[in-house]
Amino acid sequence: MNKKGQIDYLKGLVGSIAYDDDLFTLRLENDNKAIFGIMGNGVFNGIHKHFEYKTLYDSIIHIDLAVNMSLNLAIDCAYEDYEKTHNPFSQDVSESERLAIYYIENAVFRTSILWDMLAQLFNVKHNIVSDKTKIYYKSFFGTHLSKVDSTNATVITDYLEQDDNTDDELWQGNHVYISEYRNQMTHRNSPNVSSMSNYACQIRLPARYVLKRVVEDYSQVSKFIKNFVDDIDIKSLLEVIEET
Repeated sequence: MNKKGQIDYLKGLVGSIAYDDDLFTLRLENDNKAIFGIMGNGVFNGIHKHFEYKTLYDSIIHIDLAVNMSLNLAIDCAYEDYEKTHNPFSQDVSESERLAIYYIENAVFRTSILWDMLAQLFNVKHNIVSDKTKIYYKSFFGTHLSKVDSTNATVITDYLEQDDNTDDELWQGNHVYISEYRNQMTHRNSPNVSSMSNYACQIRLPARYVLKRVVEDYSQVSKFIKNFVDDIDIKSLLEVIEET
């Protein structure tokens, strides 16, 4: 695939993600005002669940805006030096490559938050883990969700554990790669610096390689979120609210 084709493909995936800001907004009848939220215990489970979804959904929109911006900027920067030969043994990286790496790292961290948000959505639905601060998406989908929702648990965990395969246009194993990339950034040495020592031996890969991985992983978690939200029976929740 040539330069234009690669850019169009990546920007197409990023641009295909869209959320509805007003999806969970409850407006007062004959008024432009909306209900901000509700808290407390009681019988109004429909109301509580609706606003739990709203809290998470609004947060997802906020995070998505940052990921979307970072990825679009990363694409622009990563392809600015498209004709330049990649030299992994030189630390003399162009300014556009440095910026691409910066935006990619931003996107990697925030995409991992979207995975945790997806787990939080499923937890609101199934009431599996009482302490929301103890939800970590890998263990949640691999252990907890399978107890009550084996279909979704299998689909998601199959993707999270997918073996590496870069032969097709849509690469497999993206999440495993990005997860390791993020962990290395956080706990060890930078994956964007070539090194040869007893501590680490690695070759810095082109920013475009990591960029494709994170764009496709971002696209996949966004699809899982969309599928979940599309399955929410908002009308049923509203009927419960009206009855109360």
